Amino acid sequence: MIKKLITHIVKSIVVEQDKVRVEDQTNGTTYVVHIWVAQDDMKRIIGKEGRVIKAIRALINSLSSAQQVDVVLDSQA
Repeated sequence: MIKKLITHIVKSIVVEQDKVRVEDQTNGTTYVVHIWVAQDDMKRIIGKEGRVIKAIRALINSLSSAQQVDVVLDSQA
């Protein structure tokens, strides 16, 4: 569920939607999500002073607290 939500949010923000790749893995109680986007779209994901990525992290953390799982979000170009 979290992976689908992140994929949807990221694809809504970027220009090159076909280059978005989201992978997830579980390490015990930690859920790690890796996001890859085109180099030009990285600035859209990060946002001014990191506001966009912070907002995505806040949304994901609020969902993960209900599931009692720690989520780590990692974005790469």
